[in-house]
Amino acid sequence: MPAGTLILTGGLTEAVAVQPGDHVALHAQGMGSVSLNFS
Repeated sequence: MPAGTLILTGGLTEAVAVQPGDHVALHAQGMGSVSLNFS
């Protein structure tokens, strides 16, 4: 495995590249929500 390889344990979807200015939000029914702003 090459250095810098991203390992997602239990990931349900593929990794998505983000850019400065992007906003990502997750809403999980019964669990709450989390959001990220990238700068």
